[in-house]
Amino acid sequence: MVEQPAQQSKVELIGPARFIRIGHAPGDSFAQRQSKSIVSAVLIFIILAAAAFLLDPGRTPFIHAIDAFAIAACLVTLAVLHRTKSLSLAFTVICAVSVFLIVVFHTVVGNRGADLILPIVFPLLAIVTIGPRASRVWLLVFCLSLIFVWGVEAYLPHWTHPWLVTAQNPVGWVFHAPGKNALDGTALTTTLMGAALTYGIVYFAYTQMLHSRNVVARQRVELAKAYAKSEDLLRNILPLSVAERLKEDPHTTIADDLDDVVILIADIVDFTKTAAAMPAADVVALLNEVFSAFDALVAQQGLEKIKTAGDAYMVAAGIGGRSATDLDRMADLALAMQTAANTVRAREDRDLQVRIGLHSGLATAGVVGTLKFYYDIWGDTVNLAARLQSAARPGTVRVSQEVFSALKDRYRFNPSGETELKGKGRVRSYELLGRLNG
Repeated sequence: MVEQPAQQSKVELIGPARFIRIGHAPGDSFAQRQSKSIVSAVLIFIILAAAAFLLDPGRTPFIHAIDAFAIAACLVTLAVLHRTKSLSLAFTVICAVSVFLIVVFHTVVGNRGADLILPIVFPLLAIVTIGPRASRVWLLVFCLSLIFVWGVEAYLPHWTHPWLVTAQNPVGWVFHAPGKNALDGTALTTTLMGAALTYGIVYFAYTQMLHSRNVVARQRVELAKAYAKSEDLLRNILPLSVAERLKEDPHTTIADDLDDVVILIADIVDFTKTAAAMPAADVVALLNEVFSAFDALVAQQGLEKIKTAGDAYMVAAGIGGRSATDLDRMADLALAMQTAANTVRAREDRDLQVRIGLHSGLATAGVVGTLKFYYDIWGDTVNLAARLQSAARPGTVRVSQEVFSALKDRYRFNPSGETELKGKGRVRSYELLGRLNG
């Protein structure tokens, strides 16, 4: 079949498939169910037509036998399709029967013009039921069956049978009735050329349709990938709640007052001096290694990376609403970032140390710009976290009094006393050492 079995499609059935559902299976694709219904409809039509001819008293017993045989063959094929759910098997049965009927009918009755339609109809039907590639076999089989009839015409035996007795054939010749119009070269050539031309046109049209459908399917996949990529990019630039608001209204102004947010700011000590003595590629590679490790830790803790600025790294928690675990997760992140920095320092053999400042409180956040827009957070909470980072000793995490008060029952601290911070005056702060049970 042209398509592989898939889950039951939600697409509404059309044409014969709306009423004739012989052989349908739960795993069939839309195209498979449509093809089974088309074949079933053709078989039912042949049964009805043959039944009408069977009731015609003017037809000979032999022709009645052909009609009865066609009815039986179609019923058997429908039973096979219903029982096995295999369209390929059912189509093989009916095509084999059709080839047999062509050979028998043309050798006995001869060429009556309309009977040459059958070798054209079934190859065409094969294109849309078992697929273009498999259909070529049946076109060849039907054409060879006609060539066979034409080739053996002169060598048929002189048999008689009472079923063939008519006014025009009083002796009852089986293959050599006096009024028989044999399949000659002209009729054969015309039929083969007509079959090939008709088949070629339908084959080309159908394969082009399949190609177009495949192109559309690939475009949908690529569009879905591009959409997912843009979604990931947007989520990487903005917090999820902010991204959703921008998607709903791209022209809206994003500006939020955050009542209680936790801010972490990390900075690589003396990185400017270190970078001056390194090639540019090495500087970028080192920063990428450090910040990639930090990114993985932020994602693991479920926090929001806000931005990087040079060798500074900023993280926030509580943007979409503060939770009871935000501060704990931020403290764990700060400790894990120091561990990650030490790992990189040992692996790269660089004088790499990180200072981290941590504070919580009020802040303002929003999306700024229209070209290369970015999300940022401002306010005293951010400024104090930055000052604490600047005052921290290399390789340590310094936190504010507010953070210490909230975490002192679960974490270990080392008092740093009061420190003069630029723009803040003397501020009491603490070094975060680890969990009490760690």
